[in-house]
Amino acid sequence: MVVHELNRPRSASIYIVDRKLGEHIVTGVFKTNDSDGAIRIIDQTLGAQSVTLRAGPTFLY
Repeated sequence: MVVHELNRPRSASIYIVDRKLGEHIVTGVFKTNDSDGAIRIIDQTLGAQSVTLRAGPTFLY
């Protein structure tokens, strides 16, 4: 659900590649206009990694 909300204002989507990562329950307050900041927080707190391709999509794994 967090990724769904972060994708709303973005021109390029965020995708969760790791199924287990997608099963985590995330609570918090994120600025939807700062999706890159939210991704960094998710990376740090869940031990995830992310990569953003030149074309714009971001993959969390």
